Amino acid sequence: MGAAMSALDPLLAVLSGRNVYKGFQSGFCFDGAHSQRPDWMRHIWDGRSIAEITIPGTHESMTYRGLHVKGVGWRVDDPVFGQCQCNGLRDQLLSGIRYIDIRVRAVNNTLRVVHDFEQTDFTFDDVFRECKRFLDEYRSECIIMRIREEGDPIHSSRGVGDFLHSDYINNSENKGYFSHYTNRMPSIGSIRGKIQILQGFTHDDALGITWNGDLMSIEDHWQNNSIFRIEDRWDYARTQINNKRAGNMHGVLSLAHLSANEAPEGPPIAFAAGGPAPLFPWIPNGHGTNYYLTQYILRSYDFKAAEQCLGIVIMDFPGKVPINLLVACARHQDPTEIPWEDFGVTKDDWEKYLNGIFEYYGHKMGF
Repeated sequence: MGAAMSALDPLLAVLSGRNVYKGFQSGFCFDGAHSQRPDWMRHIWDGRSIAEITIPGTHESMTYRGLHVKGVGWRVDDPVFGQCQCNGLRDQLLSGIRYIDIRVRAVNNTLRVVHDFEQTDFTFDDVFRECKRFLDEYRSECIIMRIREEGDPIHSSRGVGDFLHSDYINNSENKGYFSHYTNRMPSIGSIRGKIQILQGFTHDDALGITWNGDLMSIEDHWQNNSIFRIEDRWDYARTQINNKRAGNMHGVLSLAHLSANEAPEGPPIAFAAGGPAPLFPWIPNGHGTNYYLTQYILRSYDFKAAEQCLGIVIMDFPGKVPINLLVACARHQDPTEIPWEDFGVTKDDWEKYLNGIFEYYGHKMGF
């Protein structure tokens, strides 16, 4: 164990080259837009179920401008606790993200992207427009979209389900972009160029796969976490990933969230990136959940095991390193084929790491 770990530590140190955002520093966060994996799904066999593909995702995908609360003649912004991303939706999709989390509410006869009573600057039309543009450009890809209804309509004649059904899913111009699968898991080949909805809203008709229904297993322990023990938050996600990886959820869509929010102690960015942070002097120096995910994959994933799947892994502020590693897992790609020089990793760094892995894992890793 020691040889592999001693070789891994300097590699992680190189990968930790600092990205800085709002005072937080992490080599595993913030620079996801620099990852360019726009068509990685073309390497996946058409017959593979989406439940058996490792898929990188984002949580609260449209909060990259933060959230705000509006009143008559006033607006209060929430730029820290209301933000879970720093890259726009198009950049997320181009980077390799294929699961997005969209929270909506019918307000003044518009389908607005919100979180609880806080608003973003976006409507669902903005979301659909970007997804449509991306899918038109990359027909090999699909997008798995969780849509959650965030409350009853406000000054609106229609609810979320009616909006989606009439304006998008059953609209003659738009319906070709939506998967028709509702009660069984589609293969990737059957939904290329489409959006697969995970339905967290009510409607008389099934418009997607039911959120938290029989076809899904969800880990989302976002509450009651301590900013002083971020690794404990990672342990919940790791347990879910391990269960999927072990084959205990075959045919079931597994979702593991790395996100957490404990106001006022720790905002989402602190759990993702770790500390220290000048604006939050009580946050200790340490790693965030995106680091622990990277460490987990590099230490234990067998990239050559064709049946091994981590499920959907959902991140806040993902960096290009974890996104690229998750895509490599999905493709069962030799990690040495990843352009690591883009991350500042040299040939010598990799040789030291691989020598340690060889010594500990032997033939298991199959490099």
